[in-house]
Amino acid sequence: GGGGGNSSSAVAVTPDSLTYQTLIKIYFNAGQQHRAVNLVRYLSRSGKRPDRAIYNTLLTGIAKTAMGRHLLAIKFLDEMVDAGIKPDETSFNTVIDSCARAGDSARAKEIVEKMEEFSLTPNTISYTSLMRAYKAQGDVQGVKSVLERMDERGMTPDLTTYTVALSICAVASNLKEAISLLRDMNRRGLEANTFIYNVFLSVCAKSGRWQLGLESFSRMRREGVSPDLATYDVLIRMCNQASQWARTVELFEQMRMSGIEPSEPVLAELIKATELGGFTRPSTRNTRGGSSNVAGSKFNTHKPMKQASSSSSSSSSSTSPLSSSGPSASPSSSN
Repeated sequence: GGGGGNSSSAVAVTPDSLTYQTLIKIYFNAGQQHRAVNLVRYLSRSGKRPDRAIYNTLLTGIAKTAMGRHLLAIKFLDEMVDAGIKPDETSFNTVIDSCARAGDSARAKEIVEKMEEFSLTPNTISYTSLMRAYKAQGDVQGVKSVLERMDERGMTPDLTTYTVALSICAVASNLKEAISLLRDMNRRGLEANTFIYNVFLSVCAKSGRWQLGLESFSRMRREGVSPDLATYDVLIRMCNQASQWARTVELFEQMRMSGIEPSEPVLAELIKATELGGFTRPSTRNTRGGSSNVAGSKFNTHKPMKQASSSSSSSSSSTSPLSSSGPSASPSSSN
C-alpha cells in the first residue's frame, strides 16, 4: 500500500514444551541454575503443568551441577510423581547419577529400588551409576553387591561397569578382588580395552606387584590393545617405585618409539631413573618428530644394564589375571 502510515500486527506465540526445555538448557549453560528451577516452579504454579521432558531436562541440568544438589533432584522427582507424571528410565537414571556424583550411595540405592515401584527395571546404566556412588565411598562390598544383583537379574555388566568396579579396587589397593573381576569379565566373553588395562595396572602399582603389572602389559600388547600415555605413566611410576630403573628406561624407549609424546611427570620419572640407575638419559625425540627438554642422543650406561625383557616382553598367557587359569592373589599381596 502506498499510505504513509506504518502498521504492524503481533502474532501471539504460545511456548511449547521444546521451548521451555531449550530455556532450561540455556540457563544451566549460563550457570543460572536458579532461573531454570524457578521456571519449572512457575509453570507448576500457573497451571501450565510441565511435562516429563521438561522435568527430565531440569533433572539432567541439576545432576551436572555441584555436589549436594542431588537432594534437589530427588525433590523434583517426587514433584513429578505428585503431579501425576510417571517418571521414566531417564528420570530415575539421571537422579541416580546425581546421587553418585555426590557420593550418596544410600539415596542412590533407594532410587534404584524405587524404579521397581513404577514397573521399571533398573538397567546397566542404573547399576553402573550406583556402583559409582559406592566407589566414592570406597565401598568394595557395595560394588560387589551391585554385580551380584545384576547377575540375579540376568543382566550382563559392560566394560564401563567393570572399569568402575576395578577403579575402586585401585583406590583400595585390592589386587585379589581386581583379579577376580578380570576373570569374571573374561568368563563373560568381554575383551579388555585400554581403560580396563590401565586401571588394573594401577592396582598392581598400588599393591607393589610390578612383575604382574609388566606381565599384564605384555598381554595387552599381544592382544593388540594400544597403550596410551596413561598406560606408560602408570608403568614407569610403578617401576620407579620398585627401583627398577632399567625397566623404566626401556618403557620410556617403547613409548617414544610408539610416537607417544611424554608428559612432564613422565619426564620427571625418567630423570629420576637415569640419575639413580646411573644411566645416560636416552633421546626423548619420538617418531613423530617431537622432542622434549631432556637432552641425550644415544642410550648408554655407566654400568651394565639388566635387560627387562624377561618380565616386560615375554610371559605366558597362563599367568595372566585375564586368563581363567591366571594367578591368584595371596593375602599377602592384596588388601
